Amino acid sequence: MGKMRVLFVLFVNIKTGAGSEKCLYYYLKYADSSRFDITVLQTDFMPGGQRLADKDLEAIRGKASFVTIHDYLTSSRLLNLNRKLRFIVSPVVLPVLFSILKVTKYKDVIKIGKFDVIYLFLNEYSYMFSPRDLVVLSNHTIFSDFHRLAPRVGAKLISLHIMHPWAKAVHLFPHNAEEGKKWLSGMPLIVLPNGVDTDVYFPRENADTVGISSEKIKILFVARLEVPKGVLMVLDVYKYLKARIPVELTIVGSGSLENEVEDLARSDIDVHYFKSISEAKLAEIYRSCDAFLYPTRADVFPLVVMEALSSGLKVVTTKLLYYAYRDFEKFNVIKFTDYDVYKLSQAFLEISKFNVDKGAVHRYIEENYSWKAVSEKLFGQLSDLAMKRRGHGFS
Repeated sequence: MGKMRVLFVLFVNIKTGAGSEKCLYYYLKYADSSRFDITVLQTDFMPGGQRLADKDLEAIRGKASFVTIHDYLTSSRLLNLNRKLRFIVSPVVLPVLFSILKVTKYKDVIKIGKFDVIYLFLNEYSYMFSPRDLVVLSNHTIFSDFHRLAPRVGAKLISLHIMHPWAKAVHLFPHNAEEGKKWLSGMPLIVLPNGVDTDVYFPRENADTVGISSEKIKILFVARLEVPKGVLMVLDVYKYLKARIPVELTIVGSGSLENEVEDLARSDIDVHYFKSISEAKLAEIYRSCDAFLYPTRADVFPLVVMEALSSGLKVVTTKLLYYAYRDFEKFNVIKFTDYDVYKLSQAFLEISKFNVDKGAVHRYIEENYSWKAVSEKLFGQLSDLAMKRRGHGFS
């Protein structure tokens, strides 16, 4: 029996190096090339420029073939609609759009052949394929919280084959699995978390059972520099805290708000900015800081929070991430609060007083969130889906 053919579909270029792209990077890094023939379909869209260093890309060069197409969805702003409107517009507009594009623009995609399984990082690309394909939707860009109405409606429309009618299975993160099963009734599920490379992201030596005790508390923010990720709120919280306690701020990322960050870094010696760095350098920066501030309003299961926790940092974030990261509350290492300058600042001041066993946190992450284990399980479950379909377990 030959290798199983797997297609991963990205809505940006992997060099972007944000959450979804880093997930794919680690899926590929730990993929078994002797068992899987992998192709990556990516676009030429790189919001914020290249963040994944060329040195890091070398680790996956031989793991997959890359096909790059033009980005027609995000560049046309079709996916920037209000989420409620997307539920109405997507099933009508996207099939028509992709029917046109497959004839006029995506001929090279059609030529790359058939695959045993197709895994989507942006589920709207499901309309590129056909009922004959084994298309797997993912949790990377949808289903942020099944306790809200919109994700429930979307899941129900998927289970009824109204949205993404060719989808055969869905990858859910564990914090969404229990509720997701109710709304995706009848669909095969892959249940796996995002991960972290614990050999790269680990606490600095002699870091067990210590609180924040340096003269200046070192705050870190890592993400795209866009409003939904919370970078402007980070600047406001930093200014609030600096008027009360000695603090430093380090920001890593790129995006449309770079000028605001660069202006503050030029005028304030306690603000440090890095635009594009390697994984190894990023890990060093995590270890050099004390706390991670992440006031996001647009995430499902962000990798940066896991990287921060694995590196020994305390984390202050929004309630949006409560269900994704609530299992870390038992370590007194994370606080969830509202998107508000005062409440985020108070949460930061409170958590800065806690002593945390950083070694215990890291060991817990090694046991439950290792990228190597996550990647192996993902490919195993994709293989199981393909084998089941060949045996006519589902259509």
